[in-house]
Amino acid sequence: AGVMREKLDLYFQANLCATVESLQINEDDLPEAFTETILAAATSKQNITRMEKTRDAKVVEFKTSELVAEAQANVTLQKAEGDKARILQNGHADAAIIDAFVEAELQAYGKVHDELGLEGQELLQYIWYDTLSGGSVSADSTQEKDVQLMFGVNPSTYIAG
Repeated sequence: AGVMREKLDLYFQANLCATVESLQINEDDLPEAFTETILAAATSKQNITRMEKTRDAKVVEFKTSELVAEAQANVTLQKAEGDKARILQNGHADAAIIDAFVEAELQAYGKVHDELGLEGQELLQYIWYDTLSGGSVSADSTQEKDVQLMFGVNPSTYIAG
C-alpha cells in the first residue's frame, strides 16, 4: 500500500494538482491462491513471533533458575564453612579440656608421688585402683560410690559374686 500511495501521489501532483497523504485498501480482488498464500505467510509470521516470544521467556526463566542455583550453591558453601568452623572450634575446645584434665591429673598424681613416695609399679597400682574406685580429678565427690576394693588382688582378676 505504501508503494501504491507514492505512485498515486506522484501522478496526482503531476496531473491533478493534488497530493495523496494516505491510502487505505478496503477490498481486494486477488486470485484465491494468492490470498491463501498471503494468509499462510501472515500466519507463519505470527507463529514465528509467538515462538520468538516463547523463546525469550524461556531464556529469562533459565537465567533466573541459574541465578537461584548459584545462590543456593553459595548458601551450601557458606553452611559448609560454618560447619567446618563449628567442628574446628569444638575440636579445639575438646583439646583444651583434655589438656587441662591431663595437666590436673599430672599434678594430682605428682602430688601423690611426692607425698606418699610411690614410684613405678606401686604408683601405677595406685592410679589403677583410684580409677576403679571412681577417683581422679574429674570425680564427683558428692556422689556416693558403691565400689569395694581389695588390696593385694591382681587387677585383671574377675570375681563373680
